[in-house]
Amino acid sequence: MKYVKYILTTLVLLVLLAGMVKPYKITKTEYLMDTLITITAYGFGNEKNVDKAFNEIKRIDNLLNVYDEKSEIFKINENASTGFVSVTDEVYDLLKDAVSLSEKTNGAFDITLHPVISLWGIGTENAIVPEDYEIKEALLKTGIQNIEFDDEKKAVKFKKDGMGINLGAFAKGYASDKAVEVLKKSGVKNAVLDLGGNVATLGKRPLSFTDALRHASFYRPFAVGIQNPDKKRGEPIEKIIAEEDLFIITSGSYERYFEKDGKRYHHIIDPKTGYPAKCHIKSATVVTKNGALGDALSTASFILGEDSLEVLKPYAEDIILIDEDLNILR
Repeated sequence: MKYVKYILTTLVLLVLLAGMVKPYKITKTEYLMDTLITITAYGFGNEKNVDKAFNEIKRIDNLLNVYDEKSEIFKINENASTGFVSVTDEVYDLLKDAVSLSEKTNGAFDITLHPVISLWGIGTENAIVPEDYEIKEALLKTGIQNIEFDDEKKAVKFKKDGMGINLGAFAKGYASDKAVEVLKKSGVKNAVLDLGGNVATLGKRPLSFTDALRHASFYRPFAVGIQNPDKKRGEPIEKIIAEEDLFIITSGSYERYFEKDGKRYHHIIDPKTGYPAKCHIKSATVVTKNGALGDALSTASFILGEDSLEVLKPYAEDIILIDEDLNILR
């Protein structure tokens, strides 16, 4: 009997030691919101919590997907030109926030660009270079000043026919906000989420026993790499140390584009011109404490270029630009 107790005690100690040597984590990847999304949570028993976070991302996608006939955004785009369309409190508040962000970014972030985005079709099999007159006509159907809000009824209306809302530069950031919220409520203390260039950190990264001895701590801040625009995925040009819960979101011209007659056309449209933004930078990374804010600001930063360092810096923890010569500007 004594030997049995000895063996059991040894096994328990070995299990505990193994947990200290290499922190337990659960990692899951799914294709959602037109990108690969990966969530890693540290600690035993978090499998269901990660699933809850993914379910929340799916809910947001179903709510905001402009191409989903069941989404509220699709319903708005189909009906708001003929009258007010009532929406949920969540969507109404998001739209009001998006309009506020458009004002803060001097119009660089604009959710009414859907007519222009649809015209280009970048990211689809039907991508084209529109005629200049077509772009000018589409731009006439844009502008946040052409959205009318009814705060009492929580309803929205378009002032012009053919208008449309597209939250593509906002939705993933908001989804990361809600996913982190779900993880926190589920008791997850340490996690990292990657929504295709939208990275969120929760807590810190647990260390192995050996690393813990070296750093005199069982935790270290997450290090998030900024992709080198000229290298294959996974090769960073700069790293950000996330000392606290942060959202690190990048917009760039190197991910989604098509080429026509030897010229590259990327997917980030300048609301003023209707053409892909020309700002002499290859990527813009924004560090914030709010995912939706960071998503909008990263798009606006790419469009504004170096001007964003002055215009948008008050709303972010940090802004990092990579110019055409791969210089780091901040």
